[in-house]
Amino acid sequence: MSKTTSTLKVAALLTVAGLSITACQKKSENTPVPAATFLQVIHASPKTAEVTINVNEKKYQQKTTYLSSLNSYGRLEAGKDLPIKLSMGSNVVANGKFSFENGAAYSLFIYDTLTNNKVKFVILKDMISNPGTTKANIRFLHLSPNTPPVDIDVFSGNDSIRLVKAGAYIGNSPDVTALAPFKTIITGKFRVKVKTMVGNKIVTLLDIPSLELSGQKTYTLFLKGVNNGSSDAAIGLQLWMHK
Repeated sequence: MSKTTSTLKVAALLTVAGLSITACQKKSENTPVPAATFLQVIHASPKTAEVTINVNEKKYQQKTTYLSSLNSYGRLEAGKDLPIKLSMGSNVVANGKFSFENGAAYSLFIYDTLTNNKVKFVILKDMISNPGTTKANIRFLHLSPNTPPVDIDVFSGNDSIRLVKAGAYIGNSPDVTALAPFKTIITGKFRVKVKTMVGNKIVTLLDIPSLELSGQKTYTLFLKGVNNGSSDAAIGLQLWMHK
């Protein structure tokens, strides 16, 4: 379920980019070097076919399928209010603008169901760092449009912690400032329960017997699919390793 490539790859890419810029400047002080940033795309819209993402009039382009595990960070030019277009074939299913900072890394999450031939997307700034050999960085996104707010409890032996309390669907206008930060937790293998309120009763939506978090890694854990969905659209937890 998780992705297993080292999260330090982004830092290495940033370092290489910095060295390349320095080398170019030594060769010619008059040659402008474009500011670089990095973008990763996560397709989390159930029952939605392959999506093509274009940034800044196709200067950055990537195709992605639902929950594809092949995507890593790609390099693009930084800039303010860059146009973003998501399309399926010739149909534009979402668009907007975003400002990408020089030297930063971002994740673009495609979410919601394909309603009226439209999906939604949110871009979060990623702070990829090494939390230590026995710790991991993690954040949570609720991307299941018809599922009420959820609590997520993780269990290790006789110990348990509430990882998420009343986490709500991120909706049409998500608060990127609140959603972007990661928290650092101790790693290990955990039993995970996802619970919600139905009337006055607590209902367990998911009971996952084993979810492993590895040290020195950065993850986004997101609620995917739709409530009462089937096959690929079934509700579930997806652990996404940033690489």
